[in-house]
Amino acid sequence: MTHFRWSSIPIFIFIMLANICLASDVPLYQLKSVKTPQDVNALNETLFDITQSKIEFHDRGDSSSNDFVLADLTTDGTWRDLDLTSVVPLGTKAVILEVGIQDDVANSVIQFRKNGNTNASNTQLVRTQAANIFMEGHIIVACTDGIIEYWATNTTFGSAYVNVTGWLK
Repeated sequence: MTHFRWSSIPIFIFIMLANICLASDVPLYQLKSVKTPQDVNALNETLFDITQSKIEFHDRGDSSSNDFVLADLTTDGTWRDLDLTSVVPLGTKAVILEVGIQDDVANSVIQFRKNGNTNASNTQLVRTQAANIFMEGHIIVACTDGIIEYWATNTTFGSAYVNVTGWLK
């Protein structure tokens, strides 16, 4: 019998596995609900399927400038497409973004989701914690043919940028 312990997996590996499942349309519950030997077997089969799909991380390298800055983004509280096809190759399953924002009010948000999703429950975001404090973060977003969607609080941000630092393909 195979025994599986979550404590034996570093958290960053778990996060990557969860996001690979997201990018490959494998149900996340298969990672979150391992409680019985049958669950362990199902998880092992899922992980085998993922590894056989040859999804690999690709580092963007040393970019000389931001991919998108505030002038490229519309901050009006509406979901909009963000075209990454000039950066990521065809067949990309997910992108790793470096996102930075600053606003003169607290709790402003820029969030991202897979293109075509209609619910906001599966979004990745960066939020201002306090007024005039710059916030940065790295997030992983599922991608459809180089397109993702973003939504930004309807406010005039002081600054913002979005960079693709890598992708899963």
